[in-house]
Amino acid sequence: MKFLALAIPALFTAFPVFAAEHKGIELGVLSCNLTEDSNAIVYSEADYECTLQSSNNAISDGLYHGQIKRLGVDLEWKADETLVWAVIALTENTKYGPIEGDYIGAGADLAAGFGLGANVLVGGLGKSFALQPVSVSAESGIGLTAGIEELKLNYEGEVLN
Repeated sequence: MKFLALAIPALFTAFPVFAAEHKGIELGVLSCNLTEDSNAIVYSEADYECTLQSSNNAISDGLYHGQIKRLGVDLEWKADETLVWAVIALTENTKYGPIEGDYIGAGADLAAGFGLGANVLVGGLGKSFALQPVSVSAESGIGLTAGIEELKLNYEGEVLN
C-alpha cells in the first residue's frame, strides 16, 4: 500500500520533476526483459529479469529481479517487452554498491503490433540513483498505458561470464 500512498502526490509532481535532466555520473545500462504481467486496467504489475552492464569500474555488473507496479491507465496487452535505462548516480562516491531498492516515476507506452514507451525513475538506496531511458522500450502487443510507476529492484548476484 506504500505505492498507493505515494502515487497520488507523485502524480502532481512527476512529469515536471522527472522531465528535468538529472546531473550525475553515468554508471552503466540496465536492461530488463518482461517475464510475467497482470493488468486490471487502472493498476498493473509486471516482473522482469534485468542485467546491469557497467560503463566504468565504479559499479559491478549484476543480475536483478525487477517488478513494476503502475497506477494509471493500462489498456495494453503485450507479448514481450524490453526496457533499457541509463543508470545515473546522483551522488559522488568512488565506489557504488548494487542499485537495488525502490524507484518511483512516470511512464507511458503505446503499442500497435510494435510499441514504444519511456519510463523515468528515481530511487535506489538513499534515493541516490536515477534511471533514464537511453532509448524507448521495445515491445510487441497492442494498447496504451500512462501513469505513475514504482520499480522494485532486487539484486540477485554477479553476472557470470
